[in-house]
Amino acid sequence: MRYSVHITGMHCNGCKTLLTMLFEESGLSNVEINESAGIASFESSHDDQGLTTVLNDIFVGLPAYHYDSLNRLCVLGN
Repeated sequence: MRYSVHITGMHCNGCKTLLTMLFEESGLSNVEINESAGIASFESSHDDQGLTTVLNDIFVGLPAYHYDSLNRLCVLGN
């Protein structure tokens, strides 16, 4: 399943690189982050509760960053 989250606190490519690395190390895949829009999208096999736990674990150590608005994305095609 593909998801997106809104992230506050990003301001440069270094932020994007750090968050991409942390998302991937936490088992999320196909991570795409747009730091200027403050949006991350990624794939996960976790259910919503498990994914919330993963995201909380990532962001607990990053007090300058916050996430909200976890959304499932509709993927068109086969």
